Amino acid sequence: MDEVARILVRGERPGRACLDIERDAYGVPVDPAERMQQVMLGLFDLIDEAGQADFPEDLIGELDLVRRRFMGMFEDGYPGYGEGRAIWR
Repeated sequence: MDEVARILVRGERPGRACLDIERDAYGVPVDPAERMQQVMLGLFDLIDEAGQADFPEDLIGELDLVRRRFMGMFEDGYPGYGEGRAIWR
């Protein structure tokens, strides 16, 4: 598999091996906890992008409230799972 395919299909990033994460044919994590963690990472990144794009702070705050609710569900369902910005409060 060439480098571009590894990045697109397996979610690998240069300098970061993701081969230990089982993924389906579309590159989506098979493990439900890992899949939820990926959603949490996406929400955090969306909030960051919204801030950089100068969206109103009140709307960004609403997104953060939703992220925190998702995080609560994630932590209740998978205690101790997750790392980095996926679980930052």
